[in-house]
Amino acid sequence: MKMACCIPLLAVMTVCVSMAPQYSAAPQNVMRLREGGLEPVTVGDFTVAPGHVKESESLSIRGSRYLSPYENSFAKYLQEALRAELAEARLLNPRSAIELTGVLVRNELNAALLK
Repeated sequence: MKMACCIPLLAVMTVCVSMAPQYSAAPQNVMRLREGGLEPVTVGDFTVAPGHVKESESLSIRGSRYLSPYENSFAKYLQEALRAELAEARLLNPRSAIELTGVLVRNELNAALLK
């Protein structure tokens, strides 16, 4: 009898967790970068604003958790996305004097836009 009561409770407590895909550069972004007349840059560290670490670790999508494949950090996801776009556009140069860095202060996903 005790076992029958525990099974429904465990089913309710189970949360689905999905891993975001590795970032892939979007062709339209790459074209805009190439046409922009930009100087090559290097991508530095992207971090999380103090007090926002927990919300940078995952997103909630319809009650399920969505994780970043990059150190479980969406700040790192943004860093890798920018690096991928710039590399594909041939604008990434680790020796550049221009370094792009970032601080994630808010991490939110609107599931209505996922249609």
